[in-house]
Amino acid sequence: MRALRSGDEAAVRHLATTDRRAMRHLFGRLWDPDESIRRRAAAGVGWAAAAHPDQGRTVLRKVLWSLNDESATNGVYAIPALAAVAHRAPELARPFVQPMASYAWDDGLRPAIEEALESMAAVLPEEVAVCRRRIYHGAAGARIHASSSTGRRAARKGDQRES
Repeated sequence: MRALRSGDEAAVRHLATTDRRAMRHLFGRLWDPDESIRRRAAAGVGWAAAAHPDQGRTVLRKVLWSLNDESATNGVYAIPALAAVAHRAPELARPFVQPMASYAWDDGLRPAIEEALESMAAVLPEEVAVCRRRIYHGAAGARIHASSSTGRRAARKGDQRES
């Protein structure tokens, strides 16, 4: 915890990669009130997942569960951890990218999901491209479009044509 507070990235990386117990603490710090600690914890989760793939898979499952309304967790703070894992261990994160993006219909999660996808585009370009197409052209995209001023104008014009 001292390394997270002080911003000592080298110490966080060392603990994350050498001590398997660190993952549990890093995951818990994703919900810290201090944004800089959350950011460092997400990076630490990425390092730990790359060093300990079995724990990484477990944490990525927990990240997805935290996005689910039934988890009673604000999963928005866990999304950067998935992006951090993608940067350190792309093959480990690959199966979790599209399920994460499927929550883009949630207005509270969408900005963090879009930011994570932008971050992951360099390491997982195919998955990110599929996710973006689904978000902006699929069901979630229809909701996004309908909530925009352009979508409302188009809907009003359609209503006027029918009368």
